[in-house]
Amino acid sequence: MRTRLTVVIVSALAALSVLPSMGCVQSAGAPAESTDTGISIPLTQVGVSGALYHLTATFEISAPDGTVQTVDGSGADASVTVNLSAGRHSVRVDDGWTLERSTDGGTTFAVVPAFLAGNNPTDVTVVPGHTVTLGLQFVVRETTGNLSINFGVVDPPRELVGTIQFTSASGDFAAYVGTSVDLVIYFTAGAQTTNYTYDGLYPYYYAYFRTYTTSVTGIELLDDVPGLLKPLAGSLGGGALSFTIRVHGNGTQDFYGDYSSAKDSAPDIGFGTSSTASFIGGAGTFPDDVPFTASGSAVQIVSGGSVVLSGQLLAITEYL
Repeated sequence: MRTRLTVVIVSALAALSVLPSMGCVQSAGAPAESTDTGISIPLTQVGVSGALYHLTATFEISAPDGTVQTVDGSGADASVTVNLSAGRHSVRVDDGWTLERSTDGGTTFAVVPAFLAGNNPTDVTVVPGHTVTLGLQFVVRETTGNLSINFGVVDPPRELVGTIQFTSASGDFAAYVGTSVDLVIYFTAGAQTTNYTYDGLYPYYYAYFRTYTTSVTGIELLDDVPGLLKPLAGSLGGGALSFTIRVHGNGTQDFYGDYSSAKDSAPDIGFGTSSTASFIGGAGTFPDDVPFTASGSAVQIVSGGSVVLSGQLLAITEYL
């Protein structure tokens, strides 16, 4: 018997200091960087059964400039928060970590056999004025079945954070070939629809998908070395974002979507079908409305009806 448990906790450490109470970016431009810019690493998680899980570990965080710092997560705190500069950081969970479980409200803990799922190290894009929560997933090996434990939090507004590697460009944008930028799309929770289409893949024959259609409150571009795209970010807010996450009959998952600007002079962004995705949902079921990751999408930035930049989405993550 295999039991899958996915749990999410909410933490005040993930507060958006630059956002008003409605959960929207103050303007369509980039929010100002504040002292709240950094990473929050959750160390405790409550399971659906009520059991309390606690992670003891140390973490190595490598900054974009190559500097490395070690973060101690060996105490009894529910999380550890590190102030960092905006940009893409690499976080590694060091060997020697332990995962413990308490069934008496935290009075006593016992180590459980588990392994760290996903990539280690993992890249995290730190957004100005936002404490980004590092998502960690562990699989607990039990004699009665396996248990999946997700450490993470949710906080409005939702975000899509991805890294685009550019492979071709036209005109003044030629300087972007061979470079990458981090794209952050802040959006409000909008309409969701579920549907299915014939897939012809045994044993389910249908692909089940969930489509989101919503409005965008702001867009940021980080690590923009040529510097031509970042000034456009202020004109990109207020448009419409539509994307779909889909699970096929053979269990494979993918992502695709597009962003349409509200202004005719602002560029649009198209995300082709990803080569790989990871979200909650299996063959024969609709994907759940939970944070997900995807990679491999072909990306096009269109301005004035012409493609000015194209490349590949190395990775994209949704934050709720």
